[in-house]
Amino acid sequence: MGAAIGPVSMNRVGNTPIKLLGAFVKTAEEFDKGWMLMRDSSGLFVEASVATTLLPGGFADRALLGDDAPSGDDTDLINVETGIYSVPMLSTSTFAVTDKPGPIYAHNNREFAKSSSGRSIAGLFICLDDEFPTARCVAWIGPEGAAIAKGIADAAALATSGTFICDEWTDASAVSTTALKAATTFTTDPQTILAAALTSSGGTAALAAYPRNVTFTGGGTTGHCPTQVVITGTDINDDSLSETLALSSGSGTGVKAFKTIVSFVFTGATSNDGTVACGIGKKFGLSRPIKQRIGLPHVIQELAINAVVTTGTYVAAATSPPNGTYAPSANPDGSNDYALTYEQDV
Repeated sequence: MGAAIGPVSMNRVGNTPIKLLGAFVKTAEEFDKGWMLMRDSSGLFVEASVATTLLPGGFADRALLGDDAPSGDDTDLINVETGIYSVPMLSTSTFAVTDKPGPIYAHNNREFAKSSSGRSIAGLFICLDDEFPTARCVAWIGPEGAAIAKGIADAAALATSGTFICDEWTDASAVSTTALKAATTFTTDPQTILAAALTSSGGTAALAAYPRNVTFTGGGTTGHCPTQVVITGTDINDDSLSETLALSSGSGTGVKAFKTIVSFVFTGATSNDGTVACGIGKKFGLSRPIKQRIGLPHVIQELAINAVVTTGTYVAAATSPPNGTYAPSANPDGSNDYALTYEQDV
């Protein structure tokens, strides 16, 4: 344990301090009166330092020797004081008037900082010290002030966030390779399949209920199957949507979510002994684009089949316009339910 950094003058402002009498101290720790203390993960008091895992504490008041501890326990105790004080600011992380009210962070046993970088919250910044506005500030140091500061910070974060959206998919139709059309033989190239030719096996109704991606499954002599399909239709907003999809042996999985299908146009077939079936996948179209934060979609909560999960897959709006898609880990089967709460990108 290093020596104290000179005398510390933490000036109490106005209110009567709150004293945590007989608080336990971590083994081998030694403090001087006026040092800033924090709690470690075990709840024991330690010297304040640059660390992100410490809990709010207070100032050392009067040390109690081990002999004063409870019978049979040689752990040292200390009186700790919390309240509103004028405290020194770290010169490289000082507060401004516009920062009030907000969190204040412990840097060492005598200095405090505005920046949370590598530090733990110590209390609530209230205002600058009128007598020393560039060197000291007034703060409520201790668990009480820290709790208020955290509440203010959380509220500010919500206020600056975008609108929160919740999309739900209830009893969504099962993934099916033939929901839109059973295996079809190709007699021409190009070959067009219009909406009127799609089967009545539930695929068009499934898309109308919840816009989803389209799948294609090759069969027969797959080497002779089409190599590309152009899908045209509408999206969740009823605007025109198209997707050009490369097929491998007649198979492929789209990334865009269609609400309706106008046509499929297949090209690249080399004979009439290959087939392609048209179905629906599990990528649901989102009602709004998801806000990206630090390069990741800001999903608040994913619910799937009566459980909170984090297993979904997201495709950004840039790849799957207009809003992107969500694919649950467990496939829709006609009874599975899903819900996604996320921050809207505005």
